[in-house]
Amino acid sequence: MDKTDRTHSPAREAEVYGTGFSDKLEPLEALDLRKCNTVSDLVNGMGKTAFGGRSVGEAADLLYDMAADKDVFTIMTMSGAMTMAKMGLVICDMIETGMIQAVVSTGALITHGLIETMGMRHFKYRPGQMNDEELYLKGYDRVYDTLEL
Repeated sequence: MDKTDRTHSPAREAEVYGTGFSDKLEPLEALDLRKCNTVSDLVNGMGKTAFGGRSVGEAADLLYDMAADKDVFTIMTMSGAMTMAKMGLVICDMIETGMIQAVVSTGALITHGLIETMGMRHFKYRPGQMNDEELYLKGYDRVYDTLEL
């Protein structure tokens, strides 16, 4: 077998291993809380890690780029659960500061907001507190980890 033909070889030779840098991969960095003096430092540092931390950092970068570009018309799309998730004030701030120019959402956004306008509340749900049948009998609606009266 030709040594350069690796397509059918069950084992790899060490000389063909990449170094990460040889393939222009971006190395991860440890999140050092001692170097995080602001929330911005923390979020930027999280963007250099992995999994959920990286997602937070990348989302913050995207949000910054979106808000900084005044030539872009930004449409926010969301489900009604955002109101239940207590993001209403964040959404209002994004509209008032010009970060977003239009909103497209489900009708549930209005429904969940109306619940609170009528004096009802949303509550944190912890699995195991009550099963869905008990919740139903007591008049609660469960959406993920949140209860609505």
